[in-house]
Amino acid sequence: DRFSLDVMTGGVDEAIDRLVEQRRTFDVVTMVHTFEHLTQPVRILSRLRSVLKPGGLLALNVPNVRYFLVPVDRLLGTNAAGLWDSVSHFSYFSWRSLSLACERAGFEVVARDTRLLVSGRPGAIGWLDDGLSWMCRLLGGRGSNIAVVA
Repeated sequence: DRFSLDVMTGGVDEAIDRLVEQRRTFDVVTMVHTFEHLTQPVRILSRLRSVLKPGGLLALNVPNVRYFLVPVDRLLGTNAAGLWDSVSHFSYFSWRSLSLACERAGFEVVARDTRLLVSGRPGAIGWLDDGLSWMCRLLGGRGSNIAVVA
């Protein structure tokens, strides 16, 4: 009430159904660490187009299957990268596969980036994080997260 937010609970399909029924559209739809939990991600992306205004943007952020710690995890049988959640992660994405999913759903990718999850913190730690994120991009998209705007 304090912030006048209209909060919906339930699954993504149900939320889209309610928004379509209410004829509500948005300039931007964001999905932050949600997309990898969907059993049919391309179908959901296609449905999201119906709640975007013409020229609206979709912003996605997902874990990166090409994160530079993933080979270490595979070698040691660990989960240091925090990616291997077999209970709730149904899909794993790289830059390429996330871009393809967007395109299959009728979106055009207009921007993408990869960084470490902790980037953007202030001070020396932030400087180190930003430097490592820059290195991850230099290594071909090896940061812990992928961000796509379509």
